[in-house]
Amino acid sequence: KWSVPGSISVVDKDLNGLVDFLYFGDLGGQLFRVDIDQSGDKKMKVHRLAQLGGAGASGNRRFYDAPAVVYVVEEGKKKLYVVAGSGYRSHPLDESVDDALFVVKDDTAMTAAQAAPKEVGLEDLTNVAAGAPGASDKGWFYPMEVDGEKILASPTVYPTVDDDGNPISVLLASSYSPTRQEEQTSPCAVTYGSAALYRVNLLTGGGIDYNND
Repeated sequence: KWSVPGSISVVDKDLNGLVDFLYFGDLGGQLFRVDIDQSGDKKMKVHRLAQLGGAGASGNRRFYDAPAVVYVVEEGKKKLYVVAGSGYRSHPLDESVDDALFVVKDDTAMTAAQAAPKEVGLEDLTNVAAGAPGASDKGWFYPMEVDGEKILASPTVYPTVDDDGNPISVLLASSYSPTRQEEQTSPCAVTYGSAALYRVNLLTGGGIDYNND
């Protein structure tokens, strides 16, 4: 029903040079995992990992870009974190959609059985604007704060260390917010909007500063 305009993220889970999984999002706010059959029998499997689109105008979330997929060992369990940001790229000035930055845990991808993931919805994810997620949670989301704020690029995750020397994974995501200029009477007036960069801890969703202030 929904098209897939973005790129597809490719994962080689055992680093043998062969693709094991494909991850992608669509314009219905869905995230999918495709299991690649390595035996040559073409027994591919497509799983819906998450349905995050919602209902009504405010729930019209869409994924236009490839998700970032990150290998994480959380409390001794190997997982893949799938990170995606929603935004209505075809209507950048729209202010009705409640877009967000999403992190969905794929608990089964790195297991020996490689079972189908359990599909999650927005209600299964922790809102990190209100509290930190736990290791047993399905994932988390951070709602955009400004009316019409949306994510129009693939997020990036990279490893670093905190102030105490502990390793952490940093998630970077950029956003765009339209700026209404009601005082403008000219139909040719340009609305530039504004941009923001989020830098958060992948595991907790908590903000990470740049200059320790």
